[in-house]
Amino acid sequence: MKNTVCKILFIISLILLLWTASACVPFYFRDFYFMQMDSLGVCESAEKTPQQVKDAYNDMLDFLVFNKEFNLGDFEYTEDAQAHFEDVKRLFGGILIVMAISFVAVVTLLILEKKKKISLKMWKGFHAGFYASIMALLLPSLILCFSAIDFRAAGEFFHHILFPGKSNWVFYPSENPIIEILPMQFFVNCAILIVCVLLFLSACVIICSIISKIRAQKKAKT
Repeated sequence: MKNTVCKILFIISLILLLWTASACVPFYFRDFYFMQMDSLGVCESAEKTPQQVKDAYNDMLDFLVFNKEFNLGDFEYTEDAQAHFEDVKRLFGGILIVMAISFVAVVTLLILEKKKKISLKMWKGFHAGFYASIMALLLPSLILCFSAIDFRAAGEFFHHILFPGKSNWVFYPSENPIIEILPMQFFVNCAILIVCVLLFLSACVIICSIISKIRAQKKAKT
């Protein structure tokens, strides 16, 4: 019974850790945006210099990630826009909290397994991490398929889910020109980056699980 509970907890925690860690990458990897500026044509769309765009993007992320004073550089903004960024900051803060808790849970359970207090081995002798990594890919795969059909509709759907009852996430260039440097293609690229990171992390866990199983089988034969 104890092992079953620990396995379920480990699977849930690892899935959440993989999801949240992948989702955080675009927030911290700022060069991902900077190296797209030319191809996205954001300077031309916003009629700003590259440095002005970079400053605005840095100010925006400093607010979201490091809780600095809200500022969008040389871009004007409405109160609704600021309120939306505050909502995004709270959402990101929640993601960080979930990531921290799930990380502690995963590490704690692995330590307990190392000390042979619990077992995280499951069906066919694979580690619980093997199945958690596969399950972690299922929901994003469904979302990716949905988004591939109509990314704009998918984006609006998730905005309604993440920010229920609010419409301040709808930006008009005449009121909030910051949207000119955040085109739809950028968010598409962010989604692709998140999925790629998730695939990489999941693949690492799956490979480690397979190696662990092979070693255990060899040890059992000796």
